[in-house]
Amino acid sequence: ALPNLKFIGVSRGTPVNVDLGFCEQQRIPVVHTPGRNADSVADYCLAMMLDLSRQLTLSSRHLASKGWLFDGKLPYLEFRGHEIGDLVIGLYGFGQIGVKVAQRLSNGFGAKVYFFDPFVESSSHATKVNSLEELFEVSDIVSLHAPVMDKTINSVNHTLLKKLGPEGILISSARAKLVVEEDLYQALTSKEIASAAIDVFWNEPIESTDRWLKLPNVICTPHIAGASLDVISNHCQTILSGIDKWLSNTNNTRRPA
Repeated sequence: ALPNLKFIGVSRGTPVNVDLGFCEQQRIPVVHTPGRNADSVADYCLAMMLDLSRQLTLSSRHLASKGWLFDGKLPYLEFRGHEIGDLVIGLYGFGQIGVKVAQRLSNGFGAKVYFFDPFVESSSHATKVNSLEELFEVSDIVSLHAPVMDKTINSVNHTLLKKLGPEGILISSARAKLVVEEDLYQALTSKEIASAAIDVFWNEPIESTDRWLKLPNVICTPHIAGASLDVISNHCQTILSGIDKWLSNTNNTRRPA
């Protein structure tokens, strides 16, 4: 409806709220900001891996509700966990966020990192596996970073979670639709896997009485993995770079006032 519209900037990873077909017809460039929150989400995933592998939140909840001792034992004996550098981390999806996670794990912790992504051939920070089944079978922790597509919806099911095993940890900060909700819930309540961090839910927002919040081996957060203060600066810089490129285009003779 704006006859003088020349440029659109969208502060999202994908411009899902823009009619791209119409913009293409009108020759209106659309700049969006993929990767704007990649560092933020990667930091979140590392935080959850550290927390769950060392049972930090679990031990804090115990201290607040029951006190120092655990069934008469020293808490040191109950809340021990594995060091990240000694674990195998699997990444389902290897886009900008997955790469950031792999860099942090391999460079910072010396962890062994594997990934499954049919669109990526190789990486200097992680080793590719041939199937999703193999990824869950070899990993101690699996972090989800795949997009929602026909082939990925409900792809994380009971079969895969069982392969992850009773000491396995799942980090879900991508899209809830990647996971069969009931399968994950049953795997956690029956202790087929050890624990999970969930930042994205199948129906949002969830209520404070939601069943997920009652599981002692789950950390739930309200869709905040990408909520660092730096994300605003990141997407603004990307859009400004797009504006600069558009203004410098020699075919563009009219400049905004």
